[in-house]
Amino acid sequence: MSEEKEEKAEGEEAPKKGGGGGKGSVVAMVLVVILASAGSAAAAIFGPPGYASYMKQKAQKEKHKAEEEEEEEGEGHGESAQTIKLDAVIVDIRDPKGEAHHLRVGMALELKKKLKEEEEAIAFGPRARDTTIEYCRALAYDEVTNPKKFDVIRKELSERVIKAVGKKHVKRVLFTDFVVQ
Repeated sequence: MSEEKEEKAEGEEAPKKGGGGGKGSVVAMVLVVILASAGSAAAAIFGPPGYASYMKQKAQKEKHKAEEEEEEEGEGHGESAQTIKLDAVIVDIRDPKGEAHHLRVGMALELKKKLKEEEEAIAFGPRARDTTIEYCRALAYDEVTNPKKFDVIRKELSERVIKAVGKKHVKRVLFTDFVVQ
């Protein structure tokens, strides 16, 4: 009988030495899982935006700031900007079948400051038209009829016209026509 008591005593003590009982361990594990889940959910809801969203917002802010600076730059000396409308340029372009189509491009130049003499403004026209003709004749029909390519064409042509006329004079190139027939 004394051996049975020793075995029971040993059997009862063994679980206490091994882990301190089953209920406490399970409760602790459940609490750890709940806290980890709650932390993840809180981070997802209240955490900072993703890197891509952050970079997109940052780029938009920089673009907006650059546009504001560009507008302020043209408004110097208390004078209003002057706009010179150029005669439309019409060039022939060919489609993949070889058929000719007309491309009409109308532009206006927004100057950085108002010019004193009208003759100065008139002098910009031929350089801007020459650059426009040269650029547009090199375009393919598929490019000018694709709406997705318009922004690229507009940007490239604007840069070329501004370079031809002079960066110190032209603030922006405005397109008044862009028609393909």
